[in-house]
Amino acid sequence: MGGLVTRIFNFIKSSGISSVMIDEVAIIVRKLKRARAGKKLPIKKDGENQQAPQQISVSQMSYDERLNNFDRLIRQVELIPQYNPNESDLLLTALREYWNAMDSANKKVLKCDEYSKTR
Repeated sequence: MGGLVTRIFNFIKSSGISSVMIDEVAIIVRKLKRARAGKKLPIKKDGENQQAPQQISVSQMSYDERLNNFDRLIRQVELIPQYNPNESDLLLTALREYWNAMDSANKKVLKCDEYSKTR
């Protein structure tokens, strides 16, 4: 999915849309690619002790989170009238089909997991 998301984002950046819209898409792309918006805070050295600063995890890599974020990306792309790529796998219909396939596979796994817990 990472490569697909990168290609979508690259097309969006080159389509001449507003920087505000690009920033909104970038937030979703960061979540899908497990990237931080800013740098990690450095470890504080206090004499001999080292203390890591409190930070919130940026990992949203569970299957459910990835599905939700990819759906958000598709819905955001649908708002961009300039989004009309030549590559068939980047078309909105193909992206929605990809999301549906992932969602279906995720539901099957969850169903199997629930079945195995009842046995």
